[in-house]
Amino acid sequence: MNRFVDKTSGSFYPLTATRLIAVFLFITFILTPNGKAQQNTLKPGFNRDEFLNLFRASARQVDTPWVNMPTPQPHAYTMTYRSAPMGLENRWDLWEADGLPPVISIRGSSPSQISWMENFYAAMLPAQGSVSIGSSEPLTYCFSKHEMAGVHAGWLIGTVALSNDIFSFMNRSIAAGNTSFYLVGHSQGGAIAFLLNAWIHERIAEGYFPKNLQVKTYCSAAPKPGNQQFAYDFERKNQEGWAYNIINPDDWVPETPTSIQVPTDFSATNPFSDIKHLKKGKKLKERLVIQYIHKNLTSNNLKAMRKYKRILGHKLENPVRKELKGLEIPAYLSTSNYMRCGMSIVLNPDADYYSKYPKQAADIFMHHFHEPYRYLAERLPQFTP
Repeated sequence: MNRFVDKTSGSFYPLTATRLIAVFLFITFILTPNGKAQQNTLKPGFNRDEFLNLFRASARQVDTPWVNMPTPQPHAYTMTYRSAPMGLENRWDLWEADGLPPVISIRGSSPSQISWMENFYAAMLPAQGSVSIGSSEPLTYCFSKHEMAGVHAGWLIGTVALSNDIFSFMNRSIAAGNTSFYLVGHSQGGAIAFLLNAWIHERIAEGYFPKNLQVKTYCSAAPKPGNQQFAYDFERKNQEGWAYNIINPDDWVPETPTSIQVPTDFSATNPFSDIKHLKKGKKLKERLVIQYIHKNLTSNNLKAMRKYKRILGHKLENPVRKELKGLEIPAYLSTSNYMRCGMSIVLNPDADYYSKYPKQAADIFMHHFHEPYRYLAERLPQFTP
């Protein structure tokens, strides 16, 4: 018979089935925080079935009766919370299941003018700073500590607007023993999910969240949320397989916002920002030719970037301020070098797909909605890149 020792008395006790159950319950409900069993830890890498199940939760962000939705209900998960609209019509849902990581699902663009104004408010703001929305106290944010990193102004505001509610939930969930979370979002929701991912990693580094916290992000149809330096930093944080953007190559949304690269967008050591070294030691005529070529190759991009900053920044700021009275933001950056981020999983439209969703269509969102994405994602092979 199995026995264990009482070290205080040196006596032995039979390890009966009843005592085994008692030991198990002690470990599960006493040693685990708040009596809640720890979740299964997440695994890195793209998993088609995992994505498709989370995608079903993302599809239920749309404001339509779910009884009319062709996308099935997520397996195991139940929606336990839906936030009020915040910021520029932003919203998030919470999906939970026993023994599985909670799912934080970010809504994409709604049909409202406010929501679309958020998308077009595309000047870049610093990736770290502080923002005041409405009458709230200034909130310090950090998506990247790189001094050149910049992010989309509208989606920054959307992320900051949701952050207190989401981080409050995460703190409660962590206190209850959870150390793993999913982030999901489609379209605008994907851009915000990427920014949240980056911010959570910074909060882990700063000690606000525990070091063992896991966050796995599945976005679909997400546009480009920031510039090259932000994208590099984001991918460094997630490069072991923790963040994905699933893309339909016929969908124009992941190709936006427009990218404009100017000499100052390059890393500090480069041959484009300062051409003095190119002219050094050259004769006057050669220096003039170099100056002429450099000006002609860079001036149009510089003008386009300044227009981008003026029209999609300063001018759009006025209607945004009407929605968010008391808005205070950092100064805009002189960059529009938007880049996609996260590992891309590119879907493969074929003849069968085009018979359902024609390549040339009057509806500009034909290839952007959840159903064409689900149709193609279900035909992906099961693989881990």
